[in-house]
Amino acid sequence: MSQSVLELTSLDQVAALVHPVRRRILAELVEPSSPAEVARRIGMAAQLANYHVRALEEVGLAERVETRQRRNLIEHRFRAVARSFALSSALPLSDEQRAMLQQDVAVQELVQTGDTIRNGALALLALPTGDRHSAAVSLDVALRDETERAAFVRAVLDAVRKAAEPYRARDSGAAYCLHIAVYPAGPAHTPSDRVG
Repeated sequence: MSQSVLELTSLDQVAALVHPVRRRILAELVEPSSPAEVARRIGMAAQLANYHVRALEEVGLAERVETRQRRNLIEHRFRAVARSFALSSALPLSDEQRAMLQQDVAVQELVQTGDTIRNGALALLALPTGDRHSAAVSLDVALRDETERAAFVRAVLDAVRKAAEPYRARDSGAAYCLHIAVYPAGPAHTPSDRVG
């Protein structure tokens, strides 16, 4: 099972993570997949996907989790070593580089979260109407600066952790996913406060 957060400790890891193709492949490797499976999902040549997956493995962002024989071929399956990434304070980066890279990593996680929510919603549509138990919250807030944004995010996370705590240690019950995203509204955004 992959860890939730990996601290990036080398510039090679950072370079691999901000590479747009490798970042997309890493998002696909949240679940174990072969390079050929990843290639089919994102519309890429299998040989090129294999090259990028091996490069991610080489810098420690992906790991081989299974090897199996399929027909006359040996298939290797890989998984991302973490669901999100943080920059180590030991990396030799300027404050400006660190801020830009951290933002890029955060955006990557935001896109991955959006894909996960979309896939979950599509899976719900395949269930009978009475089994589609879900909830969604959409709120708009105005945050003046980075300090206020960070304080808001901390407050939300603290509140959610406190609310979730009684339900996390259970060994029975249906599993539910919870995703939270905070991001700047784009120019085409229509303000809304919805709970559904």
